[in-house]
Amino acid sequence: MLNNDDSVIIIDCSAPDYSKQGDRKMNTNSKQEQYNALCADMREYYSNLSEKDRTVTVDGKEMVLEWCDFCKEVNLWTYWQGRNTKGSNSLNPKILLVGQDWGSLDDKYSQVFENVKAMNKGNSVHYMYGHHNDTDDNLIELFKHIAYDVLDGVHEKLFFTNVFPLYRPKGCKISGGYKSTWMSDAMKEHFKRLVDILKPQIIICLGKETYLSVGKSLLGDRCFAGRNHSKYNYNQIIEESLQNPLTTEDGAKIFALSHCGALGVMNRGRGSNTSKNGFEIQKSDWEKVAKHIESQSK
Repeated sequence: MLNNDDSVIIIDCSAPDYSKQGDRKMNTNSKQEQYNALCADMREYYSNLSEKDRTVTVDGKEMVLEWCDFCKEVNLWTYWQGRNTKGSNSLNPKILLVGQDWGSLDDKYSQVFENVKAMNKGNSVHYMYGHHNDTDDNLIELFKHIAYDVLDGVHEKLFFTNVFPLYRPKGCKISGGYKSTWMSDAMKEHFKRLVDILKPQIIICLGKETYLSVGKSLLGDRCFAGRNHSKYNYNQIIEESLQNPLTTEDGAKIFALSHCGALGVMNRGRGSNTSKNGFEIQKSDWEKVAKHIESQSK
């Protein structure tokens, strides 16, 4: 889910030992087996985290994050695009879309939850059936600029997830404030395993902290050395990324793009020397990513 306010949250990312999870990872062959093993490891690991390790502090008040018990994929967002519905020929996406964290397990998303539970039972229903919000509408529009209609079924060349795997509790009113420092070593390892399985060509990161989390998870803490990110505002980081993206060992290009919620749209237009508004600039950003996609298809 997409979140975009500026609330400050501090999370204790210390965690129990996760090294024993490697048994399932090493004893599998096909992509589907590896992916199933990752999902199983994540369910086991995060559903057994102590309350202390799931507690964050928001403006001096504690909030306990949760694992989503009915999520059978790596993330609830994966039910939108990425869920394997066609057997062993899936799990080969060209494009991996990464958000920060899904958000709150609140009743306002009850229709999404019903859709997900129906899919778990094998029913044919779209993740977005009966659900609507402005942020998702913006994302749907932006994907059209790289030639995908994400409301039209499941595309084998797309996979959606969030880099931070836990969920905000029911009733939580704070949707933003995510920081890359939330990512524990276990979380980085789980995300890297996902990327190693999928081997996408393009990784699109929504928001600065998402971009930092993805870069550090895949390339290590020194991956931004020489890029002067501490001196750049995020719009400058986006521009640099579109011209010179980070690249993984497998050749995937990592792009920093702005969040498509209201705040992200507003910030993308801030300081612009063009007559375009923030969302028009975002469309141009995605069109530049489309050119990278085209170049890798040749």
